[in-house]
Amino acid sequence: MPTAASIIALADADGRLEVRVSPSASADTITLPASEGALAVRTTAPPENGKANDAVLRVLAKALNRPVSTPELVRGVARRNKLIRLTLLPRVGRPRRFTPVQLPPFVQLTPYYLIVRSAR
Repeated sequence: MPTAASIIALADADGRLEVRVSPSASADTITLPASEGALAVRTTAPPENGKANDAVLRVLAKALNRPVSTPELVRGVARRNKLIRLTLLPRVGRPRRFTPVQLPPFVQLTPYYLIVRSAR
């Protein structure tokens, strides 16, 4: 399977990616185009009731190492050539445990104590 960076490089400035889908394949695979063209996605899902579309979005999300909600089908619901929008938000790391705050001038933090001076 190609790297996420090589797939993202095929998208245009708006994050749209042209995809050529082959449903009912023997395995779920993604193939980069040899030259200018669409990304080829093969899926084992049959082309009925949107199963192949869901499978294509799932395979793309897995290849991009993103949630399934990242790729969105824009055009080509009933066609082999599809346009998919990638909403590539930066990954958020672990949330910070403590958020820095601005303390009032009469509060002083030391390594071991919290000192509150009177505000006279």
